[in-house]
Order: sequence, then structure tokens, then C-alpha cells
Amino acid sequence: MHFNGMTDFTFPFILRKTEIPRVLSCHGLYETLASLRRRKLFVRSIFQTIDRFHVFSEKDALILRRTFSVPEERITVIRQVVDVSRYKPGLGRNGKVILYVGRIAYTKGLDVLVHACRLVGAPFELRIVGPAYDRRYLEKVNQLLRRLPDHGFTVKFLGRVGSEELKSLYSSADIYVLPSRMETLPLSLLEAMSSGVPAVATDVGNVREAVEDNITGFVVPPDSPHALAEKIQALLGNDALRVNMGVASRQVACDKFSAERNFSSMMQLYDQIAGEREQN
Repeated sequence: MHFNGMTDFTFPFILRKTEIPRVLSCHGLYETLASLRRRKLFVRSIFQTIDRFHVFSEKDALILRRTFSVPEERITVIRQVVDVSRYKPGLGRNGKVILYVGRIAYTKGLDVLVHACRLVGAPFELRIVGPAYDRRYLEKVNQLLRRLPDHGFTVKFLGRVGSEELKSLYSSADIYVLPSRMETLPLSLLEAMSSGVPAVATDVGNVREAVEDNITGFVVPPDSPHALAEKIQALLGNDALRVNMGVASRQVACDKFSAERNFSSMMQLYDQIAGEREQN
């Protein structure tokens, strides 16, 4: 039996005494860690009934070992996946399109991105894709933009878009930005990498397991508009660097995060657990 998520342990608790092998996929482990620590005794009691923990990064595995004393042999790392056959590099890029995909909320750091854009000394177009979960925060971002006289770049708020339009936006982008204050490993980052787009991303969550600094893009500190602007400027001003990092991004997406590779790993995990139960 396979459970998903770290916020509701109702089913693992109810079924804790059954003989069916149990796998728990630790979705959102980083984001729910504070809550889990407050319930540590209960969480540990549930964790003792789980046969195998599926985590999405080595960092998540370390959290389980150190915080909840989960033995290493009960943890399997199978990474987040992206459909590399769907998200592919496109043609017709002009070197001046910066893309953000995600929720419009404080934790996503769009205010930092606006300040960074003000510091970039080159014309470009910033496309912001995603729902405005926090309308007050959206207004704050708009106010920041209005306070920038003749800022030299254009901004398009595209809102929520369909899957085909999203694919087109990735394929026409030159740089993907992730200015977040808090993340695990967003699918949008992997989709951009699969599309051959170099990323400038903040050093939060599991970002470094996807973005190899100075190879597939740049990793910068969160809440640092100057660092963000410096790396955006470096990519805008160097076509060869941007192309090479885009190629490397696509390769990493295919090698580490392809759906086919990770589906096979999950099937192997099920077979392994079933075999262990038969031996016992």
C-alpha cells in the first residue's frame, strides 16, 4: 500500500496493524517539517509501521535519519520526475525573455525579482505565469513596478495558463528564474530544465540537486536582489553561456529526472519490499 504526503496520517494510522507492505512518499517534507517536529512522538509511532520511505532527495533522506531516527535501509531516494518527451528545447529564442512559473505569494519572492530586474542593465521581457493566491501580495508587486520610472524592461502577468501554452512559454524562454524564499523542488524548475532553459534559482530546499551552479545555471542566496540581478545579467549578456547551460540543463533533466527512469526505480522498490515480506 502506497501513501502520499506528510500532512495527513489517517490511513497509515488506521492500517498500521495490517500485513500489507506500506510505502510512504514524503511529499512536502521540507515544508511540513516544523509541524512534524511538534508531533514528533506521534510521527515516530506512525513511521515505525512504514516498511519503506520514498523521498525525493538526499536532503530529505538526511532529515528522516537525523530528526525521526529512520534507519537508512528503510529510505529510498527516487527523484521528482518531469516528462522530458513533452518539454523539449524550442527554436526562435531571442535572448531577452525571462520566465517565472509558480504561485504569486510572498514565499515565492517575486518582490525580490522585481528589485533584481531594476538592477539589470539590459532590456528584456519578464513573463510571470501562475495564479495569484495572495491578492495583497500581487498588489504589492504591482506597486513596486509602478514605482520604477522608465525601468527598461516589460512585465507580462499571464496568470494561469493551459498545458500547451505553458509548454510554448518554456520553449520560447531564454532564462528561468526561481526567486523563492522557501521551496522543496518545484516541478516548474524541472520543466524549464527539460526545455533547455538555464535557471537562476535561490539556494532553498532541494534546488541544488537539480541546478548545478555554473553548469546548468546559477544558484544565489534567497532575498538577495543584487545576486539575482548579477546572474541574470551574466546570462542576458552572453549567448554562448546561455546556450551551453541550456544544453546542460536538458541533459541533467533527462539523466536524473525523467519519468521513465524513475518509474522503473519505483517498480523495483515494490518488488524489493514484496520479496522482503515473503522472506519474513
